Amino acid sequence: MNTQADNLNCQLDVVPISLEGQPHPLQFTLTNQSKDELQILIWHTPLEGFWSDLFLITDLSTDRPLPYQGPMAKRGAPTEEDTLVLAPGQQQSATLDLTEAYALKAGHYKLQIRQKPTQPECYQQLATLSWQFEIRTSPHATAEHEY
Repeated sequence: MNTQADNLNCQLDVVPISLEGQPHPLQFTLTNQSKDELQILIWHTPLEGFWSDLFLITDLSTDRPLPYQGPMAKRGAPTEEDTLVLAPGQQQSATLDLTEAYALKAGHYKLQIRQKPTQPECYQQLATLSWQFEIRTSPHATAEHEY
């Protein structure tokens, strides 16, 4: 799904089905659609990796959120390493494996973005959306319910 704001386009794609015990990737892409170079703070986005609780992942069978199990960064003032400079038309992508920070077992889940004030506006707009995905026990298992 895409959102656009401030001449930035944000896209987040979550793999809809994976197998238990295997990686469950998502990909985030940020594209500069302006005619100017843009400097973006990457805190609390997939571009910095798991250094904060980026997502709210809900187990749809229990309607309970999964606890975040990744690292939490203590932050001071932003540094040059905390920013990304995108030339006009340039894009930057990051792929994260949700199993690195959340205990995913076989089941159906909903992913939402935890909104933070430091995120680019287009990323904050993604926080109004949700993605559903499934973890299966075997490649031939079928879902009991479609979500």
